Amino acid sequence: MNHIVISFCITSYNSGDTVDQFMKGFQNFRLPYEMIIVDNFSTDSTYENFKKYENDKIHIFQEKCTRGRGRQIGIEKSKGEYICIVDVDVFYMDLENTIENILSNYGNDFVLCSGKDKGSLMSFFPSDFIREIGGYPDLNYGEDVYVWKIAQALGRFVKIPEDEKFAKNIPRDVSKKDISTERRYERNLMKLIIRRILITRDILFVFNLNLDGLMKFYRSGENGKKKMETLFFYIAGKMIQFSIRIPKAEKKAEMIGKS
Repeated sequence: MNHIVISFCITSYNSGDTVDQFMKGFQNFRLPYEMIIVDNFSTDSTYENFKKYENDKIHIFQEKCTRGRGRQIGIEKSKGEYICIVDVDVFYMDLENTIENILSNYGNDFVLCSGKDKGSLMSFFPSDFIREIGGYPDLNYGEDVYVWKIAQALGRFVKIPEDEKFAKNIPRDVSKKDISTERRYERNLMKLIIRRILITRDILFVFNLNLDGLMKFYRSGENGKKKMETLFFYIAGKMIQFSIRIPKAEKKAEMIGKS
């Protein structure tokens, strides 16, 4: 197992206050690894904080891209036999033991791990597998689910039960305002609306939702204003579905299975 190299692929944006805590999860990591960080031109200290750790196996790049494209850039730059997608907002407390368990039991599969907090996830899979299925899609939202669906349809998806000792979300700096995902990416109102339309387009595409499904996804409930906003984003998202140039995950899996 010692000859195997793990490629940790990370996308980041305005998470400067969590970088140091995130990196602590790798302090005693013994397995051979490399780390590729793709930062979406953060406007805070994210890039500089990662730059402190850069060495012969930790590399940081800046690219203006969607989260899905950022994942794919990291994979394309990786050299390891296995890819591990981790989140800079998460502290991984038992990373090495978890990976050793995966390699021993699920080394040929796409494995999803979760910690005790919502969002504390890690995806782990052979590098040749992600290349076989065409990599991550260039989407603003749902890029992980798209790949999970393909792996599941091909019978190569494993979800490890939630483990509170594995990972936990890193508390964000509460002194910062508007640290929600969308506000971190865009503060200009018009650009924020455009971003939300693109996200809605991707949600409808990946999750195969109708209007009722989107209402539930956005938790619109009985709030009249929120329901009208969701209706607007639904119509706008449906109108630009043509701009997605990839097949549905189920169709993609069918095409791979026949090849």
